Parts: sequence; C-alpha cells; structure tokens
Amino acid sequence: MITNKKPIQTLVFFIVSACVFQIHAQNTQLLLSPNSGMPGQVLDVIIRSTEPVFKSGLSNIELGAGIILLKPIAVSNSMLATASIKIEPTALPGFRNVLVKNGTETVVETQDAFEIFNPGGVNNFRATIELLPLEGYSLSDFDVTNPASQPIFYFVNLFNDNTPRSVKIYITIKTDKYGLVGKVSINKRDLSANEMLRLNNRNFEKFEVASANGGYFLTEIKIKGVLPPDNYEYHLIVEENGVIIGEDISKTVVTNPVFNPELIAPGANFSANPEKIYTAFPLFHWFGQANNYDIALYKVMAGQSPEEVVRNVAVFKASDLKGSSFIYPAYAEKLIDGQMYAWQIKAKIINSKGVQNLPSEVFRFMFSSISDPAGGSKSLSKILVTPQEIELKSGESFQFIVQFFDQDNLPIFNMKADWKVVPPGSNINSEGLFTAGNSASTVAVIAKYGELQDYATVTIKLKEIAPAESYSDWMMDAMLKQLFGLPKR
Repeated sequence: MITNKKPIQTLVFFIVSACVFQIHAQNTQLLLSPNSGMPGQVLDVIIRSTEPVFKSGLSNIELGAGIILLKPIAVSNSMLATASIKIEPTALPGFRNVLVKNGTETVVETQDAFEIFNPGGVNNFRATIELLPLEGYSLSDFDVTNPASQPIFYFVNLFNDNTPRSVKIYITIKTDKYGLVGKVSINKRDLSANEMLRLNNRNFEKFEVASANGGYFLTEIKIKGVLPPDNYEYHLIVEENGVIIGEDISKTVVTNPVFNPELIAPGANFSANPEKIYTAFPLFHWFGQANNYDIALYKVMAGQSPEEVVRNVAVFKASDLKGSSFIYPAYAEKLIDGQMYAWQIKAKIINSKGVQNLPSEVFRFMFSSISDPAGGSKSLSKILVTPQEIELKSGESFQFIVQFFDQDNLPIFNMKADWKVVPPGSNINSEGLFTAGNSASTVAVIAKYGELQDYATVTIKLKEIAPAESYSDWMMDAMLKQLFGLPKR
C-alpha cells in the first residue's frame, strides 16, 4: 500500500488548492467570456479562475451594480463556472469588479473584470472577443479535408456606430511561455451604420507565424500532438485607415489533460494474478491530469472479463473527485472476505468535442480479512525508491534504486522489485534504468514488491529544437490556419 505520501503528479497543486479557500490569493485572476455587455442584455458568462476557487453548491459570484444573477452559478470544476446574468436596462456604462464568494467569504476579487457599454450613436464603435473555455486542443480535432467542420474557438463581435465603415480586423495570439506566436486577420470588411456583426475563427482569411516564437510553439505541437498547456491571450484590434477604432483582450488557460488516467493501487489488470489486500478501507490511487474524476467499484463474477465487469451494478460510486487518491469510506458497503473486486476511474475533461469521460483500464483485487500485508514475507515493512523527484530531458536515462526495510527499519538485501512507468511513453527496465520519452510531461516511476510499492516523479523537458524544423511540416501549417483562422477560398 502507498502510505501518507504526495499524490504522484500534483502534490503541490492540491496543497495549494486546499489553501486557496482559506486565504485570499492576491495573484488569482478571474477571466470572463464575454467580459462585456449592454444594458438590457441576458448573458451566460463563463468564468475561469487561474487558481482553484469554485466549490459546487457553495460558490457565488457578484458582478457589480446593475448586474443581476438569474440563478446559482453552475460549477464545472474548481477552476471553471458559468453565471447566467441580466444587465438591468438602467445600468450605467463602465467597468465592474467581479467577486467569487464561498459562503460569506470572498476568496478572489478581480478589478474591472466586466464592462457595461452602450453601442451605437456617434463615435461609439465597439469590438469584443469571446474565447470558449476548452481545456484541451489536439491535432486529432482538426480535419484538414473539411475546414467548415473545424471547432469554434472564439467569437468576435463588432458593434458599429452610426457611420458606415470599411475596417481591417486582426487578432494577435501570445502565451506566457512563448510570447507572440501568431496573428490572423481579415483585410477588409464593410460595415453598415449601426450594424452588429458576429464572426468566429472560421471567418478569418490570413495568418502569420511570429518567426522564432511561433516556430518553437509549432515544434512543441508537432512533438506532443496537442496545443501546449499555457496561459493564452487573444488581442483583438480593429483599424480604419490605419487608425485603431476598437480593441479587446481575452485570456484563457489550456491544460490539455489528454491521456486516460493510469491506475496504481490496489490490484492489477486482468492479465496478472489477482492480488490480495488486507484492509477494509483501501486507498485507491491513480495518475492523471484532469480536474475531476469518477470512481466505481464492482464485484467480479466468475469468468468475467473487464468489459463485462463494468456492466455490473457498482458496489460503490463517487463522482467529481479532486486529486489522484481516494480512501474507501466507512459508510460504503463493507468488503466481503474472499470476494474479488474490480475498480475503474474516469477522468472528466472539456475539449472541443464537449465533456468527455476518459476511462482507465480495470484493476482487480481480492479482499482478505486475514492480515498478511507482506504477502508471505512478514518481516518486510516498506520499500523506498530513491531519488523521489528528478528532472530529465527527453531521451536521457537515469538509474533508480529501490531499498527494502523490515519492521525495525533495517535494510533487507537480495530482493528485487518490479518496475513500471505511468503514463506510458517512457521506459524502465527490470533493473530500474529509466529512459525519458519524447514528450514533455510528468510521469511516475513505480517499484512494487508484493502488496508494497513506492514511486518517484520524473519531470521530462523537451530538448531544444531549432524553430526552422517546424516549417517543413505541412500539418502544422494546416493546424495553425484552422486554429487561428482559415484561409479564404
């Protein structure tokens, strides 16, 4: 069993998550989409926080004078919520502060996060951009043979005043890590007086890659197959005769939890002999990158395959778990001595296909009330992998060491552990020699002996690749067109 250790991937993240609700994190920001509206308008506003702040059934939001919350906010996860609002017809134009409260406690406040404006009239041209709050973008989302089917990533809204205009529209895209990576534009668009126009990424005609930064950005996409996790900023600018007449900035966060969760303990997959556990309250432990998980525990009937097991009625279910571990609760159905059980995790993510459930494989174990946690070697008390955390570049190797200890914390020699890596993509041999894969990620190196196991975390960083290499890949060119704007046909 894994005892009282950090969650494999995100120890610091979840410690911080717990603390956010107790202190006011000054650096936490609320990102709203849309971040503006007109008097009399009814809107669904998506609120993304840069830190975990939302609690389902507890969180509330205030958007300032003249804005009414029509119903309790819908919390998708600890960093994402949606508010249905109405801007009163008498609301005064100007910026509003936005607050998130958990009960009576204000956990975060962002200054001037929402604006009320009056369109039309004289010299009152307005432009706004709305970003959809997707956690993941993958190359598999883009079908280069059918541009019209591409996902919608943002909307541009133009509110003209009482003057006919011919404008140029462009959007620059930058990230915290790479800086400016590209620009898309519409060179000419005619607007009638008082016209309201709504565009999306499919309507843009021309794109440009920001030389070096854009090259490194595309190189990472080519290596990983996904949009790099980062903070993204879209800056909309509208010009007439070379003069800026309207602009807006919107930000979003891409986390890209793209792989299925990997189970760690208890048990093993159906290809291995069933393992016994000796506690009625096992610690379920997995590895993943999502914010929310569902867990299900099933009884295994004789001869059932994993696919058949998950069609059984679950003995226990829990939804929207945070973190990467869960202790079987005392209120749940008691485990039966000698009964075989199986469990599965499903990660919940939001991407361009909507809400997706990414299932893990199915692990099984047998519960025994006769305590023999060392699996026949009662003197063995724990194992320890050293070092506990390292950083490597892709392709580099490192020799891990596993030590065995008895109940008196004295070393035991001439024992050998089984090694594995989760998620897949890197390798480790039977002696603990680890070789980092080609994707930037965080992985767990696990040593196991009987019922005991320990692990280390490895942060894999990409080797520097010349940006020029990315320009030779036509797929990157096609993806950028479809992500930031499609060429005009």
